[in-house]
Amino acid sequence: ELIRNKYHVIVVNSKKMNKPLREYIASHANVYIHVSNNGKDFGKYKAGYEYIIEKKLKNITSLLLINDSFYFLSKAHSMWRRVESSRVDVVSIIQSALHSNHLQSYFILFKKKSFLNKQVKEFFLNYKNYNARYYQIKFGELGLSKAIKRSKLKYSGIVNKDNVGEFLSKYDTNKIFPKKTKKFIAYQTNYTHSLYSSLIHNFDIPILKKDILKNSLFNLNNIKILLKSLKISDNYTREIINTIKQKNLTVFCLLYTSPSPRDGLL
Repeated sequence: ELIRNKYHVIVVNSKKMNKPLREYIASHANVYIHVSNNGKDFGKYKAGYEYIIEKKLKNITSLLLINDSFYFLSKAHSMWRRVESSRVDVVSIIQSALHSNHLQSYFILFKKKSFLNKQVKEFFLNYKNYNARYYQIKFGELGLSKAIKRSKLKYSGIVNKDNVGEFLSKYDTNKIFPKKTKKFIAYQTNYTHSLYSSLIHNFDIPILKKDILKNSLFNLNNIKILLKSLKISDNYTREIINTIKQKNLTVFCLLYTSPSPRDGLL
């Protein structure tokens, strides 16, 4: 979808790749950067961002940060239309209220050259590559949202505490959930886990996070039932199930720039 729309693809990776995967990346990526896994996701985002700054890529109006920590379960035309048509400067799939109000970092689109904002630029260039999960969350994901807030850029998520609250009230017609439970789900949970099926069926966000089993809220049978209901192919189902059973996942990070830089460099 993005490549068809003439996005320039920068792949940042720390994985060892087999030949078919190397050939696939080579056929789709405009730039490939191999790094160590220091800093994990944000270390890779930083490397890609530094490449854009150092090479002075020009004619870029939008920058999408995305990693492969999730699966698309169907074509995401509707989701992408909502992302692109959003009138804010920075938009993500999920704007979470967990920990603090922030944009989940596995999919963030900077529009209108907002990725060149002073606070955003300082965040990426000054980010320290540590691997501790606590550091990744506090100074990576939450830190980026704090930088966006300081910059006065307008930001939002397609799914956020407001429309999650509306959804819970609208569909809980039998009053199964107490008010406190609805508030807890809206303010204190990760929607990609707690509402994984609703994201697909009610919000038209056809994604499944690879760490869906992390908090033991669901089991493999729940996921298999979901994939069967969506008529996912047997091969893709096996790939998804085998992946989400793994405890330690190293992810690719991709940066998409739009439009493709004219003549590559300044």
